Amino acid sequence: MWWTRIVGGLALLIVVTYLIQWLMPRGKSKGVPRRQYLRWDIAPIVGFFGAVLLALSFAQAATSQVIQPWAWGAAFGLVLSAGAWMWSAYRHHRAAPERFSVWRSAQRYGTLVIATVIGLYVAVRVFGAPLEVFAAAALGVFVVALAAAMFVGNKPIAEETNGK
Repeated sequence: MWWTRIVGGLALLIVVTYLIQWLMPRGKSKGVPRRQYLRWDIAPIVGFFGAVLLALSFAQAATSQVIQPWAWGAAFGLVLSAGAWMWSAYRHHRAAPERFSVWRSAQRYGTLVIATVIGLYVAVRVFGAPLEVFAAAALGVFVVALAAAMFVGNKPIAEETNGK
């Protein structure tokens, strides 16, 4: 269970890093939105978190001798990532997309996320290591794909000349 503590610590670090950059932004820039800087700064941390989660789940699968559920979890993560990518592409082509708000998203999906985490915790206690490595592999692949999407979906930041 050490790896769940490590993953929890990494998730806490990601949230703290995001909040620090959100509360204390960089200096004002000409024409570069703040969220663009946030995406460039947060994406490597999220990708590292996904890679560590995949590695730790593979180590747990190897020690518990449940490699097959880990592979199925990774495959499910790929399917989940592809579905999220298609949903995102559909949402961008709708008539009037609403503005993204962290607070609104937390209000909308917070209860669902808490219920899912509690349900997964109880299910892992009942079914054991195979379900744990399946869920961790699926989440790890999804998080790595999310980090890649943050990099690909963000426009390059043009250097400022500062009047030179």
